[in-house]
Amino acid sequence: MTADEFERRYAERSGITVAQLRALGRVVRPCDCGAEDCEGWQSVRPMAPEERQRLIRLEAIIRAQADRAARYPHETAAQADEAIAYQLARAQYWETRLLSVSPPDTD
Repeated sequence: MTADEFERRYAERSGITVAQLRALGRVVRPCDCGAEDCEGWQSVRPMAPEERQRLIRLEAIIRAQADRAARYPHETAAQADEAIAYQLARAQYWETRLLSVSPPDTD
């Protein structure tokens, strides 16, 4: 199945036209989820940069929680969350400081 065929079928199942689907910002991308009923394509709405950054931060928090749980198995979830929150706040502080520094004048 081609991307165009998938898009037509997706629009039909949704009860709208392909033009309407595209007007909603939907795009077709390859999918390799491995599900038995997967058609090899997916219709998605591209993320805005802010959404992408939020998702990246959430993934980092999840990884940090898993890493911390592996290193400190006797630590409670609240203790781990407090430590991770501190690390994230510290990183955001320095990121803000570094981004607010003006480049030196080259005159």
